Amino acid sequence: PFMLINYASQFVSSSIAGLMMATVPIQVMLLSLIFLPAEKATPIRLLGLFCGFLGVAGVILGNGSEETTAAAFSLLPFALLVIATTGYASNGMISRNVLEMPAMTKSLGVLFFAAITATICALIFEPLPQAVPWSGWSTVIYLAILPTWATTIILYRLLDNTTAAFVAQSNYLIPAASIIFGAVL
Repeated sequence: PFMLINYASQFVSSSIAGLMMATVPIQVMLLSLIFLPAEKATPIRLLGLFCGFLGVAGVILGNGSEETTAAAFSLLPFALLVIATTGYASNGMISRNVLEMPAMTKSLGVLFFAAITATICALIFEPLPQAVPWSGWSTVIYLAILPTWATTIILYRLLDNTTAAFVAQSNYLIPAASIIFGAVL
């Protein structure tokens, strides 16, 4: 999903990308009806998901700017964001169905596959750099360790100890962060 979101973010605002991330809990709820029958879609859960999504949509799309409206109807970036968010939603389903595997093993597998995929995409779409400064390497090392590796382990530990729907609720934080960082940066 990382590459899809990065590509789509070139053509849509961070607010739209953030709103799409808020669809992950809804997708998890729908997918869990099929793949995780133990996680029931109670009326309270459905109401909470609906209200949360409406709230995020109201905040992001409430300004009515032409840029936001035009970006919302751009087909390719929107489709890529849907595919990416479905990937995040299905991750919870897969993890819940592989409960006997330790969180560290799950995170290693996911990150190894992501690294291979990212390397292939980089080789296809980007030229090889002639030289990478130390600051570039230190940034890559930091991003690999803290926000990627550590949070992936936390994600899988949460999935082992809670429900996929509970973990997916964290995606409601992404739109708020995308609005704040989009405005600041």
